[in-house]
Amino acid sequence: MFESRGLPDYPPPRNAWEYPPPPISRRWKWVAILAGLAGLAGGSSLLVTAIVLGTSGAPGIIDDEDLIRVIERECRTMTESVESTRLIGSLPQQARAIQQQNRAVSRMVSAIERGRAQAIREDRPTEQWLADWRAIVEARNRFVLELVENGAASFDMPLDPDGVPVNVRMEDAWLAESSCDVPSVLVSPYPDDSSDV
Repeated sequence: MFESRGLPDYPPPRNAWEYPPPPISRRWKWVAILAGLAGLAGGSSLLVTAIVLGTSGAPGIIDDEDLIRVIERECRTMTESVESTRLIGSLPQQARAIQQQNRAVSRMVSAIERGRAQAIREDRPTEQWLADWRAIVEARNRFVLELVENGAASFDMPLDPDGVPVNVRMEDAWLAESSCDVPSVLVSPYPDDSSDV
C-alpha cells in the first residue's frame, strides 16, 4: 500500500467557513431580489382575497351559519315528510300524495324565510335557492294537474337560464357537501318506473 511519507491528508482539514463564498453575478442577485418581492406581493394578495371572501361571502355559495342551521333543521323535517309519502293507489290518491309532498316543501321554505328577510337578502344565493324550491313546487303542481286531467304525465325538473336542472344549481349553492339535497322523490315522482302512470 502506498504511504504518504508525512504528506498532509487530502483535502487538508479546514473549517468550512474559511472558504470564500462563491461569486454571484449582479444580474442573479437582482433576479433573486425581484423574485422575493413578487412572492411577497402574491402572498399578500392571496391573504387579502381570503379575508375579503371570508367577510363578504363567496358568490353563489350559501355561507351564513345561522341560515345554514335553520336550513338543515327544516330540510330534515321536509325530507322525512316527502320520503314517507308514497305515490300509490288510484290517480286521485297519487295526486293527493304529490300535493302533500309539495306542501311539505312549501312549509320548509316558509319556515326558513320567517323572520329572516334581511339575512336572506344579505346572503343572496339563499334567495335564489329558495326560489328554486318554489319553482320545483310549481312544476310538480302542473304535473299533478296533467296527471289528473290526462291520466298520464311526465315530470320535468325546471331548468335554470343555462338549461341545467335547478336541483343541480341548488347543490352548487353549498361550499362542501350539501346541507339540503333535493330528495330523489321530488326529482323523479316515480323512481325506477315502478308506476304504470
